[in-house]
Amino acid sequence: MHPNRNLPGPPGPPRTTGVTGAHIFGTWVPPGTTVHVPVYTMHRDPAFFGDHADKYIPERWLAEERKRNPELEPFDATAFMPFSSGYGSCVGKHLALQNIKCVLRFHISSLGPDRCALSGSWWRSSFMNLKLAP
Repeated sequence: MHPNRNLPGPPGPPRTTGVTGAHIFGTWVPPGTTVHVPVYTMHRDPAFFGDHADKYIPERWLAEERKRNPELEPFDATAFMPFSSGYGSCVGKHLALQNIKCVLRFHISSLGPDRCALSGSWWRSSFMNLKLAP
């Protein structure tokens, strides 16, 4: 377990080990102990996102890119929790995701057929590439 000292942001949502306690990564944690998940640290853990965990590589989210480029492994999408998870998750998650969809729709509709082309499942334009999936 890693202390969350000297890292930006909050340590993550608190959880408790309950009345029976818990084994976390081989370490016994007594009953009633509050445990925090350091989301910032988890998002940069090479065990989940490989040696390039600190780098911005959006291709790591595409399975076909990971097959083509083994440097993008390991990859564990379940370790990515930008809005947290469970009862303590972000109350603004749905609003944020809706805003992202609205902005994306606006940009795609403003491009027009003369400024972008569909190439396979990719929309390509002069300022962005989008992977569209159902």
